[in-house]
Amino acid sequence: ARLERDEEQQEFVREVITFVTSDGLTQIPGRRVLRPARENKRLVAPMPTWEEQSIVVGASFQVAATNGQDCTRRISIEGFCQSVDHLFDCVQDALERELDGEVLIKERQLKSGIHEVLKLTVAIPFLFGVPPQLDVLNDAIRTGGGFVDRVRHVWLIQAGL
Repeated sequence: ARLERDEEQQEFVREVITFVTSDGLTQIPGRRVLRPARENKRLVAPMPTWEEQSIVVGASFQVAATNGQDCTRRISIEGFCQSVDHLFDCVQDALERELDGEVLIKERQLKSGIHEVLKLTVAIPFLFGVPPQLDVLNDAIRTGGGFVDRVRHVWLIQAGL
């Protein structure tokens, strides 16, 4: 839009109609309209910090943990987080430094343009639902900006033959 000034110092804007065709863009000049009076813009507040933001809607995670030897014992942790990258870094760091574990599978998905999902499969030695290993994993999730929504313990018990 092109601005023009009148003798009375009023601002006019020329409307432009734009068509998108297979040959490219075609613009047709339209009528002149009076631009609305400008209002004094008030200052915009600064962006909140990570601590002030709390949870960002659209980022979620799922961590499936096993002890690496017995696949009949699994723990699944699901929840929401601020950043899947930050959460992954904190969980991976805790696994390697404190639990001698490792990330087996990392899957990052973007659904519907704004919903980001992180799915992790991790192996933690001596994970049998005992609190010390589970507490370290939960602390890593909290440190990474995560909020645990659901924890499922799956113990498949097989009868001896």
